[in-house]
Amino acid sequence: MAAINFDANLVIPVGQNDPLPLGEYTVIITDSEINPTKKDKDKPASEQRNKYLQFVYEIVDGEYKGKKLWDRLNIMNETVTAQEIAKRSLSSICRSVGVIHPKETNELHNIPFVVKVGIRAASGDFAATNTIKEYKRCDGRKLTEITDIVDTPTTTTTAPKKALPWDKKK
Repeated sequence: MAAINFDANLVIPVGQNDPLPLGEYTVIITDSEINPTKKDKDKPASEQRNKYLQFVYEIVDGEYKGKKLWDRLNIMNETVTAQEIAKRSLSSICRSVGVIHPKETNELHNIPFVVKVGIRAASGDFAATNTIKEYKRCDGRKLTEITDIVDTPTTTTTAPKKALPWDKKK
């Protein structure tokens, strides 16, 4: 016998974890890790060419508060398109939380942002699951407006300064 002090009313039973309805949800990142893909998981780390960055999101308000979502970004992949999609998604996440140059994924944790959730249909042995279709800021600003002007690369050549109307000598 083992004492476990458990309340089954607080946990969803296995097999009843249906996907969330389509919609937008305010989330925070609660966990992140880099893992080899199924193709490379049995290879030594030095030989792995395919890895994904997995984020765990937790919904922070509304009817589904506390529910978790998972997002996998193929940050290292032999397929250039998969890697490009991952980079664009990571850029969107960074801009959504306002951290443009993270050195570690934990810098993106616990900052609210919005995800638009879709549903991937059941296929073969796999049940239907949620997918992340879009990332947004909580304040509604467009992600393309979010930049870090201080770190924007500048050209090293010096072009002659064009005279402006108010610079004219009188």
